[in-house]
Amino acid sequence: MNIKFLGLSGHLEAGAPGHYETFHKVLLNSLQGLLGSTNAKFFGSQKSESIQTWFEPILPDSITSTIPWLPKKFLSSVELEKKEEREKVILYNYEGNLFSLFMLGSIARRSKGLYIYLNFFNSSRFTSILDSRIRLSLFKMFFLFALRGIHKKVELSADTEKISNLLESKLGKIFSVFPMYSGLNPEFITKFEKNVTLINLRGARSEYLLKSTLEKNPLLQNIVMDIHGMHNTQIAQYLEKFSNINIIPDQVDEVSYFASYKKYSRAAFIYDPEFFSMQSSGRLADAIVAGAEIVVPIGTSLEDVLLEFGNGSSFDFEKEDSLAHALLSKPSIKRKVGCMPTSTWAATTILEKMQTLIEKDDTPEINRVSKLLNYAIDEIIRAALWVLRLIFGFRKCLHILPGLKR
Repeated sequence: MNIKFLGLSGHLEAGAPGHYETFHKVLLNSLQGLLGSTNAKFFGSQKSESIQTWFEPILPDSITSTIPWLPKKFLSSVELEKKEEREKVILYNYEGNLFSLFMLGSIARRSKGLYIYLNFFNSSRFTSILDSRIRLSLFKMFFLFALRGIHKKVELSADTEKISNLLESKLGKIFSVFPMYSGLNPEFITKFEKNVTLINLRGARSEYLLKSTLEKNPLLQNIVMDIHGMHNTQIAQYLEKFSNINIIPDQVDEVSYFASYKKYSRAAFIYDPEFFSMQSSGRLADAIVAGAEIVVPIGTSLEDVLLEFGNGSSFDFEKEDSLAHALLSKPSIKRKVGCMPTSTWAATTILEKMQTLIEKDDTPEINRVSKLLNYAIDEIIRAALWVLRLIFGFRKCLHILPGLKR
């Protein structure tokens, strides 16, 4: 079976801040190692079209707008990627949503050998939908409608086990857990002396928790710390008084970021469970691959990762003593022998899922009338989305104009 892998990411730009570029690039490298260099590629943002890139910069800005959109020209070009009758094409979208399912599903309905791997990205967005009975009913209706006729050709995933289980229970379809991975090469960081603890903060409460924990536990002053994610100026000024603490900037270049793991013996993720209980973290995967001991809040998806890979401890986010104990003690869970969350592991996991899907696909050939009906429905949906885009754009202009007049 010859498989071709096509990745889509509207956020993928050359040299953009954050780790979108590295995240997708290392996955592509692993996929090319498994499938061959000509059988895997990524499509990224048109914003990089004047730069020589490792991806094809052909995706319009509209794919990342509030109401995403892909022109027919691009959708048709994806169909042309399938050059042989027996060839199978996997269309992969990590930053997926319901709109992605509608747009990419229209291709899968027309192309027999095309399959979709769609990850429902950003758990906080979906939990707010699933918590409302009315919004859930509408979402489920549109979700099932988007899957019509192709449910055996689509592998659905979500960022973590918690959100995938929630989506399964609410929508009645199977969601796998996306294999979150690191961009680090394990060999890159193994031969260095490590003596610094990395503290990652997310949420205002996490900053207050760290400050309070340091005040009540003087022994923590014996630990050299790099602190990332500090936004409260007053707390930052307080922490800078400690000689063992270094506050690092939010954004660093890729080389500096990965090189920093040469010195980290431990990485603590003080993430507020109120909004981070179901989310995943690429930084956590980086810490695991780097061999750092990890510290995570109890009851979160981060703790699920700790239980899977080991080499760390969990703490109660509501108790300073619990956090202090986790930072001062040896890991309560030993390192698990087995695979690490590398890009090769993720690529292998994704391909195995898709190969199983392809082998089990017994979607019957539909007649000409059904094909025409599906095409007509997809065109009506495209027209409706276009009208919504016009309405949203018009409303946005109305909000901007008063400001311009002043």
